[in-house]
Amino acid sequence: MLAAISLLPTSASAQSQAVAPSTIAEGGVNLVEDARVLMRLAACLGDAPLSDAWPKAALQSYCRSLQDLIDRYRANWLDRTRAHLAQVVPADLPKRVVYPFGGGDLFTALNTFPDAEEYTTISLERAGDIRNLASISAAQILISLQSTRERLRCLFAVSHSKTTNLRAGARDVLNGEITFSLVALSVFGYEPVSLRYFRLDPEGNIVYLDTKDLDDKTAERSPFCNVEIAFRARQDPQAKMRVYRHFAQNLDDRHFAANNPLALHLVAKGRVTALVKAASYLLWFGTFSHIRSYLLDHAEWMLSDSTGVPPSLARAAGFEQETWGLFHGPMLAAYSQVKYEFMSLWQASPKRFLPFYYGYPDNDGHGHMMVTRRTARAPSTGTSEPATDQVSGGAHWRLLTPKGPIHVWQPRGYDAATAGTVVYVHGYYASVDAAWVDHALAEQFAGSKVNAIFIVPEAPTSSTEEVVWPVLSDLLAEVERQLPGITARGSIVAVGHSGAWRTLGPWTDEEKPERRVDNFILLDALYGMEDKFRAWLAQHRKADEPRMTLVTKDTVKHAVPFLAEIPSARRRARLPEAYHDLCRAEQGAEVLEIASGLGHMEIITSGKVLPVLLHRSALRSVKAPPKFTTALKSKEPAQ
Repeated sequence: MLAAISLLPTSASAQSQAVAPSTIAEGGVNLVEDARVLMRLAACLGDAPLSDAWPKAALQSYCRSLQDLIDRYRANWLDRTRAHLAQVVPADLPKRVVYPFGGGDLFTALNTFPDAEEYTTISLERAGDIRNLASISAAQILISLQSTRERLRCLFAVSHSKTTNLRAGARDVLNGEITFSLVALSVFGYEPVSLRYFRLDPEGNIVYLDTKDLDDKTAERSPFCNVEIAFRARQDPQAKMRVYRHFAQNLDDRHFAANNPLALHLVAKGRVTALVKAASYLLWFGTFSHIRSYLLDHAEWMLSDSTGVPPSLARAAGFEQETWGLFHGPMLAAYSQVKYEFMSLWQASPKRFLPFYYGYPDNDGHGHMMVTRRTARAPSTGTSEPATDQVSGGAHWRLLTPKGPIHVWQPRGYDAATAGTVVYVHGYYASVDAAWVDHALAEQFAGSKVNAIFIVPEAPTSSTEEVVWPVLSDLLAEVERQLPGITARGSIVAVGHSGAWRTLGPWTDEEKPERRVDNFILLDALYGMEDKFRAWLAQHRKADEPRMTLVTKDTVKHAVPFLAEIPSARRRARLPEAYHDLCRAEQGAEVLEIASGLGHMEIITSGKVLPVLLHRSALRSVKAPPKFTTALKSKEPAQ
């Protein structure tokens, strides 16, 4: 979870504004006159003087064709959606709208949330330099206006900007992001009051750029990445001022994290209203887990198509989802198992007619739309009771902690009197939210049919990150604090994949006897701290009880010398399809190494290994009762 921060002024060559994000601040160079020229040229609005060198007849022809496009856009989409959206969108939402993956589409934000005071779009594309428009030749103007009209036609046809259009616009002399934004303002009756470029300081504060900054050829990053446009109702000096900001930012996990300036800037907004549509299903995947977590932690209400937050994560974070239209599967990402969550959501929801497209159609061409709203069950602080949802037949909680989310899953038929505890730690290149969804962990836990509480904490996503939970008892105590009635008890089995060894290794030193790990299952994860695991085996050895299971693929060279010092260790040449495929000696071996015929990632993603090997422990099988129950007696799980 991204922690809240306080905004503090910083010194810089440009003027830094430590102000509320929606405040119109002074500083930097205001290029509103250039914006008005571009608005007159590309949006055919206003009275800014145009260069005499530009062919007037061609400009007039462009304006007639643009007006025709806008008239059809109004009739085909704006007029059809406005009344419906007014009924769907509550009047008391936060006035700050965040639209990730929304480059070039200020249109939808203005139409969906007409009463907002601040709009933020984020995409890969830079805003672009609008200075010196008068120096553009007549030939360049004609070519650029023709391409601008074509890109606007594509946007109006599907009501979102395709990546190919955005990339083409970014290379255009009329700078697609700003041009599209000014056309959007014109369509909805607004005019620009200021246009400033800015950067963010390390704390996420806005730093407006002056002429010297804009002319700096040595800057590591283009000064024309981010733009802020303040605007108001046309020709009404008394009208409320509003702000639009566009950020050029890659939102994958490698570029967007808790200490990233943009993340800090977004967190400082507090509760926001969110918009996600036509986002290439990026929020479904683990490589975009940080922006997904930001939305879960800070969005009060979200409107999306099926590219929004997966239902299991939304429910676990205290949201409910409401659907419109039909959804039979995604037009993209058809291979993702997350699609079944969305298909089930639409199947279980009341049928609500949607007379237009809102983002992508489904794979059968149906329009669909989804509201994700925070409910009273949402955990607003670490001390609030976490929300419960039902996943893979069991109760699921997504706990928010200062060290990141923790997923907890309890099987149907859980019996506290005989239960154990399983702690699963993910490897590199995946956050806990990503692993939970992409590795289908709840399905694997359910498939094991063992009677245990399953705990999945955050862990390092790369070798450069610090271990999140170096002390096992601290992790278990946090779970018990947030989930009264659930206790880490019985046999404790620690399972880790790949880079999880960095977390599991320190757990061998656990000082509290009742919190000590009884069994380790290392899924291609023994390539460090072998001395700690060896010492743990020697210290806690018990006769005739399995203690460690190693699955090896890329880690064979580390396992060989490790096992050479353990005379009782046994080796199996292939993975068992079921637990009974292990012979009696293999089932009871203190240390068992199994050579994997699966690839390194397939060991966890296939779902064929973890459910079987959990039985190589003292965990008992679960017996499902006739009715779903949960250890939290005071609260029924959300359906």
